[in-house]
Amino acid sequence: MPFFDSPDARLYYRAWEVDRPVAGFVFLHGGGEHSGQYSRLASRLNAAHIDVWAIDHQGHGISGGARGVVRSLDVLARDARPLVDIVRERRPGVPLVIGGHSLGGWTTALVVAKNPSPFSGAVLTGASLRGRTSLEETSHGGDFRFDISLLAADPDYREELEKDPLVQLVLPEPRVTAAALASAARDLETAFATATLPVLLVNGTRDALASIEDARHWHATLAQARLVEIRDGLHNVLNDVDHVEAVDAIRDFVLESV
Repeated sequence: MPFFDSPDARLYYRAWEVDRPVAGFVFLHGGGEHSGQYSRLASRLNAAHIDVWAIDHQGHGISGGARGVVRSLDVLARDARPLVDIVRERRPGVPLVIGGHSLGGWTTALVVAKNPSPFSGAVLTGASLRGRTSLEETSHGGDFRFDISLLAADPDYREELEKDPLVQLVLPEPRVTAAALASAARDLETAFATATLPVLLVNGTRDALASIEDARHWHATLAQARLVEIRDGLHNVLNDVDHVEAVDAIRDFVLESV
């Protein structure tokens, strides 16, 4: 299994590689998830000769760290950089796009805001990057449980969420994570707003965790932004009934960005 060490934990990553790739896509998953949930995304991008690389954030999946606790998105952004270095060493000269879903989208925005130079584009799905979060509404001292009816409509995917032992539907210390998101939102309000590289935003119009209005805000704010609205889509459009439309939008964006 491929791992690398961060200052806090040993981190796992996956690589779906193809012969003679035309581009690489570095993907960061959402809170409570793990990289293995995105094999369908990787397969579809591989068919277009795009390598896909994905990390398990610390505290998630096979990586080390306190389970499900996110104390700082700056730490997650820091953890993503060694994976980018691994990819650049493995595939010198291959153009890279970075992307992420939900928490991974927030992290992607921070990575790009700090240093966009390794990338030809960025993709954000289901990431509001602003405003309040439902994590803040959890009673003091309680855990947060994802309502899977807000994540997806596909019954098979919902069943996967319930049965996958690496998925964390219950997150401890939600107020700590909410504070980390609030801190990141303040930073991104100015730092990400000035990003000049191409950005693709993909968002469901019925996403209760990342409002379509927030996606529209960033579409209007960023210099080179494209917004794909998934009609009636819920939060995880990459794994739901709309996954083909969402993933094909990412595929086309990556190919156009190289």
